[in-house]
Amino acid sequence: MAANDAVPAFLVDGIRSIAIHNDVARVHFMQLNQEGSAEIAVTLLMPLKQVQPIVEGLKNIIPAPAAEPERIEAEAPPATTRRRTR
Repeated sequence: MAANDAVPAFLVDGIRSIAIHNDVARVHFMQLNQEGSAEIAVTLLMPLKQVQPIVEGLKNIIPAPAAEPERIEAEAPPATTRRRTR
């Protein structure tokens, strides 16, 4: 591909369907139109044996969840009992 050839880019809102035929995964990505209806935007064809490495690569997009700070439970002071005096 020459340096001046445009590479297609697609903005997608989700996956509409996935099918596998003859060891080829076909992923139909969809985008929402102005009315909010889903339309197929692009179809991605992948050899089935390449799906796992591609999925692992896509997982790297999502940042790892931050570790939750440890919760330190403060002990309640011991309850004091009052005696009634007469």
